[in-house]
Amino acid sequence: MTTTTDDRPLDALVVHATTEGHTARIAARLAERLAERGLRVRSSPVNEHGTLPGDDPEPLPPLVIAGSPVHVGRHDPGLVRWARGHAKDLGHRAVGLFSVSLSAAGRPDEVADAERLLAHLVGETGWTQARTTVVAGAISWSRYGFLKRFLMKRVLRKGGRTPHPDHDEVFTDWAALDAFADRLAGDLERLRAEPGVPGGRSGQGASA
Repeated sequence: MTTTTDDRPLDALVVHATTEGHTARIAARLAERLAERGLRVRSSPVNEHGTLPGDDPEPLPPLVIAGSPVHVGRHDPGLVRWARGHAKDLGHRAVGLFSVSLSAAGRPDEVADAERLLAHLVGETGWTQARTTVVAGAISWSRYGFLKRFLMKRVLRKGGRTPHPDHDEVFTDWAALDAFADRLAGDLERLRAEPGVPGGRSGQGASA
């Protein structure tokens, strides 16, 4: 979990599920980019029960982001549970939602599959006002056991890719991820600029 050290109220919360750790790195990169823009950010993992370490911020900060990897065609149930439980709290906030998969770095039909799964995640969570993106993930060979390494090799060869099990492979477009964070920060700036909004907490994130 990453937090800033000053006493200002939180500006942004990045909630993520992770399996081999790469989605946690993506969430940390989003948090770092937002912090570079002067925002106070907390990045926190969610467990299988849909809860965060410690208490959820109350109320939620004006920018809320959630993300999950895709495994076997499904997003993490704990992340979905947490996000669905907070869908009613997202009014008057900027909102982001991201989905991490290898398909996002694949052929056009694979990218279309990644987008379809992201659309399903929007429906599952009820985060219909979120700015969304698919993020290419990683193949963490060093973290796989024998069986998963074997299965990953089969999946990659079936998709026409050559496995490189001697090193981890990262497909994430970090520049595109930074741009996503910048767009969300812009959503927050526009939200806070709205006249007559107490505390600057009004408006919603744009869909994309």
